[in-house]
Amino acid sequence: MQCARCHNHPGERWTQDDYYGLAAFFARLQYRNGPFFIEIYDKEETIFPTRQGEVVQPRTGQVVPPKFLGDSIPSIPPYADRREILARWLTSPDNPFFARAAVNRLWFHLFGRGIVEPVDDFRSTNPPSHEELLSFLATEFRRHGFDRKHLIAAIMKSRTYQLSSRTTATNAEDDKYFSHARVRLLGAEELLDAIVSATGAAEKFPEFPLGTPAVALADGEYQHPFLEAFGRPARAMACECERGSDTTLIQALQLVGGRLVQDKIHNDHGRVSRLITSGRKNAEIVDELFLATLTRHPSPEETQDLVARLDRAGSNEPARRQAVEDLLWALINHKEFLFQH
Repeated sequence: MQCARCHNHPGERWTQDDYYGLAAFFARLQYRNGPFFIEIYDKEETIFPTRQGEVVQPRTGQVVPPKFLGDSIPSIPPYADRREILARWLTSPDNPFFARAAVNRLWFHLFGRGIVEPVDDFRSTNPPSHEELLSFLATEFRRHGFDRKHLIAAIMKSRTYQLSSRTTATNAEDDKYFSHARVRLLGAEELLDAIVSATGAAEKFPEFPLGTPAVALADGEYQHPFLEAFGRPARAMACECERGSDTTLIQALQLVGGRLVQDKIHNDHGRVSRLITSGRKNAEIVDELFLATLTRHPSPEETQDLVARLDRAGSNEPARRQAVEDLLWALINHKEFLFQH
């Protein structure tokens, strides 16, 4: 659509009239500086509607009425907020784009790759890898009133979602057709919340109640060293490409010796402290730490080896606590904890 601002798109169906017809929904808006967050202007503008304003097609010089993308020109009362009219159309079953785009994005978050890839690149020259699947899921999504929980449950129950990440000789090179699960690092917010859950030590974000999860932080401008290191986006655009996905040295330093991980493991109100004072046996401690991090019980071999390590610390509380902290640190830095697989 951005190409159609200056000329009809050379390889797609969209024209300048389509672009300016869509832009006309936003013609009657004005802007002013937005609110301050922790006494700092967060660069977000406050938008409010006005009663005047039109869009002029630069090629023809004519006023362009609001027009649904690839659809009709709606009847809009003189002083209605045009955005409300557009929003109702965007999320209605009559919109041919919304269900497919929404389904593709949900699929992307569950699998690490969209049926259309890149996930935001919907165009006729970038067809989906499985057109019938995308169409079926979009129809199912519309049929159930755009119920995301229903769609997510349906996908998760599928054989495709439950495939192993272990490859075979015939699918090792496949990165398009979902023949095996993709191994990928947890997202920034997911990883921080997982560390909080594993250590039992809540993260305190300034101006937010203690225990607020990272996934609930709506402000993309919020600065947090751990979240920034793992690619949390500023949410300045709608594109999924804004989230960083590269593996960096800073990420490794945050996990191996970063203050956040260390403070939570050593926290006097955290899981390690509670286990040390509980009087539980070393085998029970190992089992709980595995469940808290890897969400599974340790194997007999793992139990035997790790219990022996804890036994060597003896009954001396500082030494025993150090051994348990080391075990939790190792589990947090284990690839089975860090990666979706």
